[in-house]
Amino acid sequence: MHNIRLIISIAALLLLCGCPPPAKKDAGSGTNGNAGAVQQTTKSTAKPLRLALLSSDLGIADGQMVRELDTLFTGRAASGSIEYSLVGPLPGEIAYGQISGSIGFPDAESTTPGSMTDLQAGVLLDSVPDCDWLVLTSGYVLQHALDRISQGTVNAGAIILVEEAGSQGYVNSSSVPVYILRFDICHAAFMAGAAAARSSNIAHFMLLGAEDDPQAQEYMDAAIAGMQYISPSAWIKQAILPVDSRGLISLQQFRQAHVDLLNEAGENFKTNHYVLDLTRSTPFVTTLISEPGGSLNGYVASAYGDIRHVAESRILTCSLKRADVALAWLLDNCSTTADLAGCAVGSYIDFGLASSRPGLTESAVGYSKMEFYSRYNPDGPDIELELEVLWGEIEAGELGLDYCPH
Repeated sequence: MHNIRLIISIAALLLLCGCPPPAKKDAGSGTNGNAGAVQQTTKSTAKPLRLALLSSDLGIADGQMVRELDTLFTGRAASGSIEYSLVGPLPGEIAYGQISGSIGFPDAESTTPGSMTDLQAGVLLDSVPDCDWLVLTSGYVLQHALDRISQGTVNAGAIILVEEAGSQGYVNSSSVPVYILRFDICHAAFMAGAAAARSSNIAHFMLLGAEDDPQAQEYMDAAIAGMQYISPSAWIKQAILPVDSRGLISLQQFRQAHVDLLNEAGENFKTNHYVLDLTRSTPFVTTLISEPGGSLNGYVASAYGDIRHVAESRILTCSLKRADVALAWLLDNCSTTADLAGCAVGSYIDFGLASSRPGLTESAVGYSKMEFYSRYNPDGPDIELELEVLWGEIEAGELGLDYCPH
């Protein structure tokens, strides 16, 4: 009787202090049953990943990438899987009629999309909330972010850099790791070269890259493979151009490089098809090439950003890095900052075609369709069909070993 009264008294005390009574042992559950209960409690109280996206707009492609990632992150936040902060106003889109000869150039006084300076993007960093992942879409703001982390004004568990152009030589004096997304862009570059070759009657081509893109030569090599796949006797001239501290190629530099390549080739070289990997200056140079009645009067296939609205009738296709596909995979496979290290080789996390990473069901690289070009050029539908066949063969692994051996 004394034991029964003791048990009743202990139970009453537990209830008064708000403590739950000891859990019953289910028959056959043993230790595994208790572990399952603990795991379920931990999962329900775990905090969602805190993610911040810097809303930089350093050029048309940068702003476009921010908008795509904002759509992804907003959807994930609505489901409760992450906590998300967009730092700064969402970049606007370039509309028809807003295009000028200096499109995409940084201008602190301009309200046109794509004209943000790196210093303006740096100011946005002062508003970054404490986060697990800070996502940057431009390499030109990486050093600004690292400096603020070192100074203690920004608190982030890791930086994910989506576009590495402009990040060369960065100095990380903090303990916060930087993970750079590296896209296997040779497949998309091959498509750009194939589109240019399919559109050209004389198969004379000029390729121009920018030195701030670590993959510039790789891009041009794969584009050349695409040209020669369609036109084996293609005549090709190429150059990599220097950029200034803002990632820009001046009008004078472009003209000089163009003249030098024409002189090198001789008077029989009559190109009017260009493949451009000029990072932030791609839209600007595209307007120079595609200007109606201009001296170049050419067609362009460009790298990394969908800039077809800059010159709808003159842009064949744009090679794309699908940052939203890559970040969706990371969110599905990395629940903590520490998980990123397991996906990386050094500082790089690689993405390419579907299945290039376990569970990646959609290619993280691609090319833009040709519906705009086809409105003005009768060969557009035929080129589009041929490109669809090529891309299907690439994704199926039936084409690509020769131009993309890695």
